[in-house]
Amino acid sequence: MNTLLSLQVASNMAGYALMIDIDPSGKLNWLLPNRLTTGPSPYAPVSAGETISSPPPGAGFRFRITGQTGRGTVVAIVAETKQQLDALRASVRSIDVEAVSTAPEKGNVIVDRWLQALEKASGAWAVGRVEYTVTP
Repeated sequence: MNTLLSLQVASNMAGYALMIDIDPSGKLNWLLPNRLTTGPSPYAPVSAGETISSPPPGAGFRFRITGQTGRGTVVAIVAETKQQLDALRASVRSIDVEAVSTAPEKGNVIVDRWLQALEKASGAWAVGRVEYTVTP
């Protein structure tokens, strides 16, 4: 462990992106936006066909894999509007992460709830999900 990590997301649609990690312990980590990213919008604008990185080049910080071993999930979402992502972030606050984190497929449960929130908001969106394993 103690490995540096950079994530890239390629989108086939224009919109605004966010990335969230559900680590092996079930903790949600906001990769994009996060407390270290700055700008007029908390979401990363993305053009159709563009690849974005988190952390972005020149951000002055890096992600480091540490902590618990096991399976985790990274989810990237590109939505047509910022309002869709606002609704998504509000729905995440209402999820009982502690209860969900004991489920064997916790990442899937949380992502399913996010998709339900996105379906309530108008506009197009796309989701990518990658599962990973942290080993000692």
